[in-house]
Amino acid sequence: MSNMEPVKNKASGNSENWPGVIRIKEIQAEVMRSLGLVRLSVNINAQTARVIKSIAKDSNISITEVIRRAISVAYFLYGESRSGRKIVVTDKRGREIKQIFLN
Repeated sequence: MSNMEPVKNKASGNSENWPGVIRIKEIQAEVMRSLGLVRLSVNINAQTARVIKSIAKDSNISITEVIRRAISVAYFLYGESRSGRKIVVTDKRGREIKQIFLN
């Protein structure tokens, strides 16, 4: 036994020394690059997080998809507002209930 090398803990060693260890972050980064994706990190308050999770659950979509859709709607509304158009909410009869103003 004295001529055997000690067993190293894979978690504490450099992954390059362990060819069988999958480097998850490197693989994820490569997949994201190949798909043209960008990873963002944002800070939101607890109430906003609850709303996002609720929309995702009710719509049976991912949190990422909720964010994508929200940004698409915001971008559309921003463009309409910048073009001088009115953004309004109407009732079933078409009567204006409120107007939305964006800065």
